[in-house]
Amino acid sequence: MSTLKIIENKKDWTSYLNRMYYGDFYFTYDNHKISVKEPNKFLLFAYEEAEFTLILPLIIRPIPDADGFFDATSVYGYAGPMSSHKDVPTNVLNNFQKELNKKFLKYNLVAVFSRLHPYFENEKYIYQLGDILNLSETVYIDLKIKPEEQYRQYRKGVKSDIKALIREGHTVFEDSELKYISEFIEMYNENMRRVNADSMYFFSEEYYRDFFSSDEIGAKLFFVKKNDEIAAGSIINFSKSVIQYHLSATKTKYLKNSPIRLILNHIRLEYTAKEQEIFHLGGGVGSAKDSLFNFKAGFSKSRLNFKIWKYIVNKEKYDELCKKEGVEETESYFPAYRANNKIL
Repeated sequence: MSTLKIIENKKDWTSYLNRMYYGDFYFTYDNHKISVKEPNKFLLFAYEEAEFTLILPLIIRPIPDADGFFDATSVYGYAGPMSSHKDVPTNVLNNFQKELNKKFLKYNLVAVFSRLHPYFENEKYIYQLGDILNLSETVYIDLKIKPEEQYRQYRKGVKSDIKALIREGHTVFEDSELKYISEFIEMYNENMRRVNADSMYFFSEEYYRDFFSSDEIGAKLFFVKKNDEIAAGSIINFSKSVIQYHLSATKTKYLKNSPIRLILNHIRLEYTAKEQEIFHLGGGVGSAKDSLFNFKAGFSKSRLNFKIWKYIVNKEKYDELCKKEGVEETESYFPAYRANNKIL
């Protein structure tokens, strides 16, 4: 017997998430709650068959002027489906995808988009629905190997920069009481303004408060200081399987020294051979192999593939909406009918 349930409450959402083979904070109820604003809502599609459970968190969005039709997207970051077992029989996967499609149609979903998790390789759970696109690579430090082996993968310049920072008196500390959270927010916003970042990269004080107060999200705040002055800071997230390098900021006067390097080095040293398997540094801005990617690549030769999922559920309605908006189906933005008013 099999069932596919729609979960909206935290208790059941967390219960299903705890069954999963892997875990990361992006999938949590709390992360969705603080990220999703009305009129959008977030749902967990939970499928059970025999001893196997598969889940898919999605954000459901009304399509403006579309007579009760919706589309779905994923929370920002790395998401997609998850499973209770590393290996799932083909017949269970087939049934899961059939039931998903039925629910999508029942909910009047026109299209579904999701970023996928590079480490979990979770595209295998939805391979019959729509298209999977490989966008770029991300960087990670393998926490299962010895620190000496990790260090050998550091770029020569990274090694020398870390030594110089230590020599000059830079130190790392965890701000477990969040005494300097306001300073981090100010520093982070200044960094975003300096690079003309999109508004989506700015967060309210309420967001930070909720983010750190959640046990599910597992956020910790680390700083580098020199002579009792904050030089840089990072928010690092600790989950069941993965440590995520989430947000970081550096004071302008310290930019040339890249003190964030000390935090990344500190994390991998402190958490090697413990619960988490990898320290995921991520990729570049907008999946590009840019200066940010190059910075991260200096810490490890290990790479993962970042993929996205695009699925047109209702082709007839999709074509109608594209025509209404005056865009071609081949438009790179997905869904194409939102290309004129992009919403991530």
